[in-house]
Amino acid sequence: MAYKLLVADDEYWAREKLRHILNWSQLDMEFLEPACDGQEVLQRLQSEQPDVLLTDINMPGLNGVELLEQLAAEHSDMVMLVVSGYDIFDYVKKSMRSGAINYLLKPVSKQDMTAAMSEVLKLLRQRKSNRQKQQEQQAQMERAASLLQDRELSLLLETPAGVVEPAAMSEAGEGKYYVTLLKVHNLSHAIGQFHNDINELSYETKQRLRQLLDGSEAVIFNNLFHSNEFLLLTHSAHHGTMCCIKASSITGRSSGSWGCRSQGPETNWKKLWNAVKRRGIRLLVCTMGKRGPSPI
Repeated sequence: MAYKLLVADDEYWAREKLRHILNWSQLDMEFLEPACDGQEVLQRLQSEQPDVLLTDINMPGLNGVELLEQLAAEHSDMVMLVVSGYDIFDYVKKSMRSGAINYLLKPVSKQDMTAAMSEVLKLLRQRKSNRQKQQEQQAQMERAASLLQDRELSLLLETPAGVVEPAAMSEAGEGKYYVTLLKVHNLSHAIGQFHNDINELSYETKQRLRQLLDGSEAVIFNNLFHSNEFLLLTHSAHHGTMCCIKASSITGRSSGSWGCRSQGPETNWKKLWNAVKRRGIRLLVCTMGKRGPSPI
């Protein structure tokens, strides 16, 4: 996706010169229709969301320095440059203090503009790379936390009754609980859609289940000892009963469906949990196979 450049200058010929000074598309930049003054820039920010602003200093109404000061406070992620016919140190100082990364003097040469845009693109790409790294790190942390919760609750199913409440159960809060157990029979096919990564399938399935619960409080985990089973603990019978959910909404398949019933409510989570264990994780089982749903 191309970066968006917005020019602000009250002089028509100055705007047109900047429009044609470089081949913007070759720089992976989109040259937006220029603004005539600072006020117009503010009016267009929300709808056009430019990545780069190239503004004149001396404009009627809201001048360049005042514009930069507002943007520095409210749009600090925008890269800002100044182009001006005034070689006045006070203007340069105020512009830089307001967040501008460069101050170009009119008439701007192609060479100077090329150098300035090279600096801008380097900064934008570095920021993009940093955001991607942060997102990847956050995703890794979320997946690790999800796997730890799966392990804690899965082990609980294998332990004797009366154990200490797991930390993950605090997320559901107090009150009555409904339990729903989903089972995928064609697990090998589902894993293939996630590059044969069982952990990725598990994480994405839980995320999609949370979306289906529409923000309601719930504990959702994948039983590590039976990888094709997902257990949901919810406060709501409506959300605990998810009948005929299309398989594509959970695993990305284009056919088949899930069908489920809910067990509960129980006011004590330990009673509910022990009931799950006594029934061998078969309170309710929703299966997905070639012949469609077949609740056990």
